[in-house]
Amino acid sequence: MDSMQRIVAILVHLSAAPQGISGGELAKICGVAWSTMQKDLAVVAGSYPVYTDADEAEAEDDLSKPEVKWYLVPGYEPYLPISLEVQDTLVLLRALEFVNLSAERTKLEQKITAAFGFAAEPAYRYVKGNMDPIQPIDVELFPLLEAAISERRQLTFVLGERQAWVDPLGIVFYSKLRHWYLIAREEDKIKTFNLQNITAIRLTKRNFIYPIGFEVPTWMAPRWGMEYGEPMAVKVRFTNRSQIFAKVKKDTAHRQTKLTLADDAQTLSMEDTVIGLNEFIAWVLGFGSAAEVLEPPELREAVKARVKNALAVYGL
Repeated sequence: MDSMQRIVAILVHLSAAPQGISGGELAKICGVAWSTMQKDLAVVAGSYPVYTDADEAEAEDDLSKPEVKWYLVPGYEPYLPISLEVQDTLVLLRALEFVNLSAERTKLEQKITAAFGFAAEPAYRYVKGNMDPIQPIDVELFPLLEAAISERRQLTFVLGERQAWVDPLGIVFYSKLRHWYLIAREEDKIKTFNLQNITAIRLTKRNFIYPIGFEVPTWMAPRWGMEYGEPMAVKVRFTNRSQIFAKVKKDTAHRQTKLTLADDAQTLSMEDTVIGLNEFIAWVLGFGSAAEVLEPPELREAVKARVKNALAVYGL
């Protein structure tokens, strides 16, 4: 057991023993000499909220005695060192979404995010879509984006043939396309920028005010893909065919979608508010004749037009 492992063990045992543990007991638990444990406890005392039952007047002498008990400050839970990259952590947090919601799951999520400092910042990291392998991001670009967001500093970059100046608000991985996106405010509009399409990105000295209450997961919630657009209340009816209902439920599991069975469970009604007309239409058309758009009328007409164009290709 090396020194780091011993420090972890000390914190774990102190956390589990509100009545305190003597330094001598900790030395036995870790299998080291008392002289070694003294050094470890000095490291712990300098980094974590611990105290002893030693009398203040004699503290300096008593701390050298193995019988002195050590305590962890009540209510403090040590977030122990773990060896995960940011991308590994995003995958782990995404995996937890497949675990039934429970107090244990919530507590684990909180511990993971706190260990990485995520909890101290707004929720500006997000993975959208099914859990696909995450594309590696440029090792220099990701820290630059995080610094810009946490320090509230504007970014400038080249997009196509123009220079853009934006207030960075978040980072999103869209697993369907396996691309990273920057969520940023340009002038008075919040937009998405595919990181593959921007060059010459630079952190400026200009500061900005982060929108009050803005969180990337909330902003992304109604988006079907990564398109711009206005929110649209939609209603679609699906017919019960081979695994159709299961696919609808799977594809909408992460959304605030209302699903209602009708006609003796032979049809499934889906109601949602979506942003991203083109990607939503493509999704609906993927169900063929098993899906019928009911509302709004303009979306129904757009789907009909797509179907007519497809039939025209075959001379129908």
